[in-house]
Amino acid sequence: MENQTVSYFESVTAPKVYGTINLDKLSRSLCPQLDHFVAFSSVTSGRGFAGQGPYGFANSAMERVCEVRRADGLPGVSILSFWLSDPTVSIADFICR
Repeated sequence: MENQTVSYFESVTAPKVYGTINLDKLSRSLCPQLDHFVAFSSVTSGRGFAGQGPYGFANSAMERVCEVRRADGLPGVSILSFWLSDPTVSIADFICR
């Protein structure tokens, strides 16, 4: 976390964290019968890479929102986006595993 500032941390985390939280809140009230809630995360949420602390935190927060949704009986899945770089794996293949 060297050379990280609060401003930088907030600018990196805010779009993913608050975007996911807001979509969760809105979908709960506006479309409670939603079939799918999918967040595209990154391997950095579970593995630390130098200089990627804020990005990893944001991805981990997205995964926690999905966990809470599932615990509440709602759909919620976080897909690690590095799998999407493999042309032999489709999103449907991943979700159905």
